[in-house]
Amino acid sequence: MATPKTVAGRNALIFLIDYYGTQTMLARVLAHKTLTQPILSSIERKKRPLHPHEARDIEKIIGIPDGWMSKENFVRDGWKLITEYQRLGEVEKSVANRMVLFSLEHSIDSCQNSRKSGG
Repeated sequence: MATPKTVAGRNALIFLIDYYGTQTMLARVLAHKTLTQPILSSIERKKRPLHPHEARDIEKIIGIPDGWMSKENFVRDGWKLITEYQRLGEVEKSVANRMVLFSLEHSIDSCQNSRKSGG
């Protein structure tokens, strides 16, 4: 059964396929040992999940902030921010990644704490 993260990852992948034009073009950009055109096709057709480590690899290769492939609509809706992020140096990207992960972790924690307290 698909989880919200795997659905979000597949949707982000579909956005990237559309952005780059074809599965083949995205596979060429990725130049990844396992994320070939046939594998991208299998993921897009829901024959196989996009594994978390593969989503992280895509983020690193394309220059997407850490964790964005696992959040619904982050890649599509945040594409303008991603293009700005891609222009940052490695130190700035590292700081931005840590800030994003920190805020995501704390927003999840605060939602869980709110549910536990009945709020």
